[in-house]
Order: sequence, then structure tokens, then C-alpha cells
Amino acid sequence: MNRRGIAFIIVLGFTLLLGVISTGFIILTNNEITFCRKIVDSHKAFYLAEAGIEKATFALAKNDAYAGETNIALGGGAYDVVVTQVGAQKQIDAIGYVPTKAAPRARREILVTTVRPDNPIAVTSAVTGGGAVTVSGNAKIKGKDLAGITVPSGTSVSISGSATVSGDPQIAYSPTPTFEAVFGMSETQMKLLATVYTNPNNNVPNPANGVTWIEGNATYTSSQWEGDGILIVTGNLELRGGEFKGVIYVKGSATVGVGNPEIEGALISLGTGDYKGSSEIKYEEEEIEDIKNYYPYTIFSWKEV
Repeated sequence: MNRRGIAFIIVLGFTLLLGVISTGFIILTNNEITFCRKIVDSHKAFYLAEAGIEKATFALAKNDAYAGETNIALGGGAYDVVVTQVGAQKQIDAIGYVPTKAAPRARREILVTTVRPDNPIAVTSAVTGGGAVTVSGNAKIKGKDLAGITVPSGTSVSISGSATVSGDPQIAYSPTPTFEAVFGMSETQMKLLATVYTNPNNNVPNPANGVTWIEGNATYTSSQWEGDGILIVTGNLELRGGEFKGVIYVKGSATVGVGNPEIEGALISLGTGDYKGSSEIKYEEEEIEDIKNYYPYTIFSWKEV
């Protein structure tokens, strides 16, 4: 065999060897890509299942009868949620699918049991003020075993006429608590739970049940107005009639009186407070305790199925 023939055989051999190596490299690369995609899909399915858990906990805060939903598209996949009652707990079963429920490349399932928080609201008095407080006319503020009124040190509290303030003590002095200290969650989280109204007309909404969030000022003059739960007012509140059971939180000033309004629970105002007429504000532990029914369930146990 001449030299040209030998060279051809050597070149051919190297070419075949390179082809084998290239083919192996391509196969290895494809396997790595497939493996990585499986990991990514699995993680995405897991996060979709967790999204289902989060959705259920907040949905239950607004509607305790929420039973779940099916095939909810989200972020390149979908999830199912099933909620069942187990004694005093809610059991949430969430399944994430990628890319679709009908043809999943990945599926992850999470099962949790949830409970209501024990003491979601922290109040120290019937009325908490961030500014000067005036109690006049025949107004009554009753703190029972808590303080009647709590204000920051050095803040003016004026009681005149036939008005009465009772509690243990009658007046307490301490810094105004933050929103999160009172409700155990941020304003952003609370707003997600709430029915939101922007500068509503007088006496709107009626009734104000559950978690009600008023952007701006709120005025309630009707003796037929009523509500229960949590009422958040980002502006000023004028309450001249009706009845509310729960906690009212006012970021501005509060004026309560004239039309015999009644509050059973607590009122917190970051601004000044003017309580007059025949209004009555009395601390009621039972009404505040009932507010936990409007809070999201918290996770008691968690496991991946």
C-alpha cells in the first residue's frame, strides 16, 4: 500500500472518530438539556402549587365557604386547589402542573392544614388617639378592664359636660401603635383582604361588613347604618349615626357624635378625636375576638404528597 493510501485511511479513521465523539457530545448535551428542563419544570410546578396554597388562604379570609378552583393558568403552567373542612381546620390540597394540566411534563402536590389565628387584634383601650381627644355632651367611653382612652404622653384629653370615660385606667399614656402592631399584618396585606371604596358617598357601604377599606374620607349619618369586622379609613371619619361592631382604624381625625352612634369593640385614630352627643364607644372583647374570622388561615402543618 502506498503512502497516499495509508494517509487516506488515517484521515478516514480520524474523521470517523471525530464523528463518534461529536455524536456522543450531542447526545450528552441533549440529555443534559432534558435533565435541566425536568428540574426547571419540577420547580415551576412546585411554586405553582404554593401559589395555589397562598390563593386559598386569602380566599378563605373573604369567603369561609371557598372550596377551591380548577386549572387556573399562571406563569407557564396551571394549578388546582381543593379545600375541605377537617374539624376546626381547613385542609388545602394544591397541585401544580407544567406546562398544562392536560399534558404535564411536571406535577407537584402540596397538602397543608390551616387554622385561624388565636388573637389577631391587639388593642389596649376602647379609644386610642394619636392627637388631642375631646369627650363632651353625653358621650360615653367604656374601657371595662382596659383603658378608656390611650394617647401619647403629653397629649391633651378633655372631658366635659355629662360625658363619662371609664376603664382600668381611665386614661393611659403610651405611643400610638403601628398598623402592623394592631392588626398583625401590613397595610398592603390588609388591603388585599378588604373590599376597597374610593371616596364613597355618605353611608356607603351599608352594611360595612368584613374588612372594609375606605380610600379618603368617610361620613356616616344614617341611624340605619351598620357594620362589623374591620373598618379602615385613610382620611377623616365622621360618624353621626348607626352601629359598628369590631375595630375602626382612622389614619386621620375621628368625629363621633350627635346622632347617637354606637361602637362595640375599639376605635383607633391617628389624628385628633372628638367624641360628643350621646355617642357610645365600649370595648367588647367578644366582638374583637370574632374578627379572626376575617383573617387568613395560617399554616398548621405542611407536606408534599
